[in-house]
Amino acid sequence: MSTKTAGRPTRTTRLTGNDMPLLRWRAEHGEAPIVTLACARIVELSPADGSVGSNTVYIKGEGTIESFGNAPPGDIDPQGREWGLAITKTIFFDAGIILKQSERIATLSERDRVMLTPSVGIYRCNGGSNWGEVFFAASGAAEVSRRLDAIDERLAEIERRLSQE
Repeated sequence: MSTKTAGRPTRTTRLTGNDMPLLRWRAEHGEAPIVTLACARIVELSPADGSVGSNTVYIKGEGTIESFGNAPPGDIDPQGREWGLAITKTIFFDAGIILKQSERIATLSERDRVMLTPSVGIYRCNGGSNWGEVFFAASGAAEVSRRLDAIDERLAEIERRLSQE
């Protein structure tokens, strides 16, 4: 706020930013720090208590993961239908972790995901407890070698079938 004094504006009250006609709001800017979780049979990526306050998670250690847990509860729409919260997480994995393909974790390969090298994946839950793999990449030459070996195996199988005909 200001008034004019001898042609010059002078400040009569100090603006604080809290006196704006809009509602006050507070938000975080940027990404939250990575949260580190231990590898376990069930790794809760988005527990209802909000204890994993980041969309980027590092799962440390070795073992088999059978579930990423339940998504936080959703809400009820005006028609009375329940809906869950959609959650997307980027996950960094240590080498030595196996993701069990199941109803609870759907991998792109539709089989157990065995991580021989550090890896990264993006996983999405549309509510409930079913998580789907959206993206996966293993690091290093081991993954390239694994893929080439798989191609060699497929070609050998095709050659074997062709030679039998």
